Amino acid sequence: MPRQPEVHFRLKPREKGKRPIYLQFVYNGNRLFYSFGQTIDSKDWNADKERVKKKNATTADGKHSLNDLLTNLQNLCEKSYNEALKNGIPTPAYLKKLLQEFVNQNNSNEGPNTPTLFKLAERFINGEIKNRGKDKSKASLKNYHAVTKHLKDFQLAAKYLVTFESVNLDFFYKYTSYLKDKLKLAPNTIAKDISILKVFMGEAVDLGYTANMQFRHSKFSYSEVETDAVYLS
Repeated sequence: MPRQPEVHFRLKPREKGKRPIYLQFVYNGNRLFYSFGQTIDSKDWNADKERVKKKNATTADGKHSLNDLLTNLQNLCEKSYNEALKNGIPTPAYLKKLLQEFVNQNNSNEGPNTPTLFKLAERFINGEIKNRGKDKSKASLKNYHAVTKHLKDFQLAAKYLVTFESVNLDFFYKYTSYLKDKLKLAPNTIAKDISILKVFMGEAVDLGYTANMQFRHSKFSYSEVETDAVYLS
């Protein structure tokens, strides 16, 4: 049975001073090397455990435990790899994007509570975001859940990170092709899916989470198809 790929942490060589820590992940003939802006003195590094000797060592900004950061990056890399395998072997670029998004989130002023598209979608699903103070219908909540699942599945299948900033025309073309060709959804279902995504993005703009307005481009829409109606006299 093939050995499960493992994440390792190494120190980059440097003649003097602190040495940068980088993540190494070798899998299925692919190599991922990711440096995330943290350094350490060689004497403070446990090469066998691949962790910092001092448990109270913090990240460069002093906000987080350095060892906790390494553990979180390892868990995220392994989890993302295993989930993506359902749709094929992920590229190093895809995994690196996920790692970078996590690091950027933790480096931001918002901390771990930084809004994301999927967190916002969950607020729609659980009924927190209402329509002029009125509760959304059960059908609407069900549709929100379905669209969120489509987006998450697309992210894994296409190796395309879905964020407030990545929802652009390039995303639109890839996503609608995925819904049509991969999921075999009908045109009207795809049109509804895009309509709900635009509701998510519109709320994000209203809340000040993003200034990305590409979802309002005239090309960012999917045409519905008229269906035959039967009238009874």
